[in-house]
Amino acid sequence: MIILNFCVACGDSNPEHLHQHHLIPRSCGGSDDATNKITLCCICHGKLHGVEWNNSHPALIAAGMRRAQAKGTRSGKPIGRPALAPQTKTAIREAYKAGGASMRGVAKRFNVSVETVRRSLAA
Repeated sequence: MIILNFCVACGDSNPEHLHQHHLIPRSCGGSDDATNKITLCCICHGKLHGVEWNNSHPALIAAGMRRAQAKGTRSGKPIGRPALAPQTKTAIREAYKAGGASMRGVAKRFNVSVETVRRSLAA
């Protein structure tokens, strides 16, 4: 996994300010793979999300939830990953059981995390 030691937007290199931003949010099906992340400082990360950032992740989550609720886009469901379709879980299990691919390989093939593969196999 490639994690840069500076903000790609402004160049800030203070490690206490750096965050990993998902290009495609996990709530929209984005993975935790390095190809779906960029390194941003807390200021640039806040600007990207349209909030004033004070380097407090709980504050960012609370502000985001307030904005979403004001737009009417929250229905009381917890923020998290969308559920995989049953046929996708079945395909993941079949691909892993067929052999020839590690959990990481199956995760890459289906663009999901290794943990998602584990949960699919346990189901």
